Amino acid sequence: MASKATILPANISKEVQEALGNFYHQSVASSEQIDHKRDDEASASRFTSDGVYGFMGCQATGPQEILTLRQTLYDEVPHRQPRLKQVFTSDDNDLELMALGAADYKHHSGEEYDREFAGHYILENVGGS
Repeated sequence: MASKATILPANISKEVQEALGNFYHQSVASSEQIDHKRDDEASASRFTSDGVYGFMGCQATGPQEILTLRQTLYDEVPHRQPRLKQVFTSDDNDLELMALGAADYKHHSGEEYDREFAGHYILENVGGS
């Protein structure tokens, strides 16, 4: 998920760190050994029915739409490697986060990109703890 240079606020719980780490781990596509379908399904299943996922100007709501969007967007991108640089909380609320990072992308055509990104996350505790 993150390099040693990543700064996580002290008020981010272990559960939120794990959820964020899993989300970014499931966005990695760096080798043929990775099961992209499984990771896309696992990532989409983390969203509630009204959960919104936006990427590259596209937006989807709910797990099924999010799965379809991820598969469509990532079909042409066999290599993705996101790197978180900094994570911020909204005051003391570790369920609303802003993350800054960068990602390496390699397109099927052979073109390679290194792009910065910002992510806004509003998490919901649906597990009962």
